[in-house]
Amino acid sequence: RLGGETLTLSAGASAALSAFNALPARPLDGWRALEAVAGAPAARAVSLLCASSALLCGLVLALGGYGLPPLLAGTALTLFQLRRG
Repeated sequence: RLGGETLTLSAGASAALSAFNALPARPLDGWRALEAVAGAPAARAVSLLCASSALLCGLVLALGGYGLPPLLAGTALTLFQLRRG
C-alpha cells in the first residue's frame, strides 16, 4: 500500500521533471515552443543563457549540499548548447 509520503514524493519528482522539461534550452520542449514563437536566432540566445543559468544554479546547489544531479544537469545542458552552436 502506498502511503501519503510516497505519493507526495512522487508528485514532487514529477513536478520537478515537468518544470525542467519546460526550460527554454535545447533539446527540451521549452526550446521548441520558444523557437516557434520567437524564431531560431532568438531561441538560440535564450537557450544558451538558460543553460548557463542552470549550470550556475547546479553549482550553487552542489556546493550547498544537494548533491551532484543538479550540477550534472546544468553541465549537460550547457555542453549541448556549446556543441550545437
